[in-house]
Amino acid sequence: MTAGSPPDLKRQRVVSRTVAYAVAASIGLAAAYDLTSWPDWVLTSLVGAAVAGLPVVFLLIRASARRPAKEKTASSKRADHQHAPQPLSIGMVPLAATGGDVSQISFADGFSEELLNLLAETDRIPVASASACFSLKGKPGDVKSLARKLQVSHLIDGSINRDEDIISIQVRLRTMGTGDTQWSETLEGTMKDIFALQETIVRQVGKAVGIEVQPDARESATTDNARAYEFYLTGRGYFVKGTLADLAHAVMLFSRATETDPEFVRAWVDLAETYALQVIYYEGSDAERQAADAASEKAVALAPGRGDAHAARGIAHLASEEYEEAAIECDRAIELDPSLWKAYYNYARASYHQGQMEEALGLFEKAAKINGSDYQSPLLAAPIYKRLGDAENAEKSAREGVDRAETFLEDHPDNHRAFYLGAGALLDLGERKRAFEWAQKALAIDPSDPSIRYNMGCFYAKAGEIDQAFEYLQDSITSRSWIEHDPDLDPIREDPRYQKLLESLE
Repeated sequence: MTAGSPPDLKRQRVVSRTVAYAVAASIGLAAAYDLTSWPDWVLTSLVGAAVAGLPVVFLLIRASARRPAKEKTASSKRADHQHAPQPLSIGMVPLAATGGDVSQISFADGFSEELLNLLAETDRIPVASASACFSLKGKPGDVKSLARKLQVSHLIDGSINRDEDIISIQVRLRTMGTGDTQWSETLEGTMKDIFALQETIVRQVGKAVGIEVQPDARESATTDNARAYEFYLTGRGYFVKGTLADLAHAVMLFSRATETDPEFVRAWVDLAETYALQVIYYEGSDAERQAADAASEKAVALAPGRGDAHAARGIAHLASEEYEEAAIECDRAIELDPSLWKAYYNYARASYHQGQMEEALGLFEKAAKINGSDYQSPLLAAPIYKRLGDAENAEKSAREGVDRAETFLEDHPDNHRAFYLGAGALLDLGERKRAFEWAQKALAIDPSDPSIRYNMGCFYAKAGEIDQAFEYLQDSITSRSWIEHDPDLDPIREDPRYQKLLESLE
């Protein structure tokens, strides 16, 4: 039964109000007889009108009793939706660096990411993903609007300053419902205290929301060496930006971290992935390919039971075009940690290279579901859906990918990959003018970059500009297995120039 008055109570109200009308009418008529000198015919007419109006009044009262209950139910639902308490969950606006140099900003980003990881590892507090939280970096807005974007009940924000060996952190926890500060504190220490500082913040946040937690920052970090951890945090800040120059900085810092603590598992994991990304997307050297292999092997040797170590091994195999081995390692990573979206993503790429398109599609979809900020997976899934004849899901995936890419580009306006993958999807969505605008933005970032040129070749092939497609494809392709299965190149496969491209890769 819907919310509102029970039927019996409603009937009682209708009857009582009708009786009240009759009583009021009787009193009014009696007063008219006693207090006025109106002619008898007027008084008789009034009595007749009152009697005739009784059924009309009854029907109006009955309708009124029904209608307000309906309107109240609808409005109360809206009010309940707007004011319903948000289940406990926490997000973060990445801590701002009070120093303006790139190293300070990278350190602040790395520290913020680690705080989110440490909160999530307590398993007692639902935490928004790091990628979702970083989408708020530098965004204006009050706590309610920011928390609403993350769909969380509480929001952490603040700032961090590192002055040589001294760290100063200002942090607060605010509630979405009122915007009030529930807890705030200024913490200070040296780099040696960095783990204790992280643990204090997480414990105090837990205490503020009524949950006792016992975080272990050293176990989470996989090192107890503060200096190595400093290198690692700063490296993470560079890594998330993703440009070739930033990846080079990340390699240097992750390498310093592993040199300072040779058993620092997460530093080995991220070092392997960074080397592999240089090979896959930036035509890296054989030395970088070998370095990815060695770093991932070290990570697995140190921590064979960690999913991220096997995921690193998987992407290292991917960089070496060892696709079956990559699939095996990614599968093992997922078995150990089903939340590793990158394992699904790289597993999908390994399947793609082997022509296992339906398997790749399913893995891309899983990656996109786990990581709501991942724009790559839906944009790579869309052409596969199209080739398989599923126009509805092709359009849905393309739209989802473009929306995610737009959000990503707000924080990373120089990310060429978001532009060129998004450009292809916009073509499929019929937004040709906007598609060409995105393609030109990708080219403007670095017209000589092989990954940009290859994807521009795909873009122009889809756009029907075949000569320009081959112009960009020339000297941009390093993986024959990828282009043999890439649906975006279907429009040019019958062209003799396509066969020459394949022969050049043998």
